[in-house]
Amino acid sequence: MIAINSASRHLKFALAVVLLGSLGVIAADDAEAGKRNESRWFLQNVCMANAVELLGKPEWVNYKKEAKAARKRLKSRGVPEAHLKEMESFASKIIRSTTTPENVAEGPGLCIQWYKT
Repeated sequence: MIAINSASRHLKFALAVVLLGSLGVIAADDAEAGKRNESRWFLQNVCMANAVELLGKPEWVNYKKEAKAARKRLKSRGVPEAHLKEMESFASKIIRSTTTPENVAEGPGLCIQWYKT
């Protein structure tokens, strides 16, 4: 039963990673790789801020600050505010919904793994 719940949780996270990755690409101009990276940087920092906050560590504030800076850069490049809010909300919901007391320590690792995919 525990293995099924764990597998289900990991499957949900994997599907979310794919969706978030596609959102990051949509948010960027395909002609400029820097914009794609900025979207991923924004989403990774949103993920890390949530994961580290769930761990109860104060460093989450630093990740939140980095996410805010990346969000500002994306907005200045023309990414609509509604899209940025949707990306941030979805990333936050995913890390929080897939994190349990048993796997909370894996959160930052999952965010980093997602960024590398």
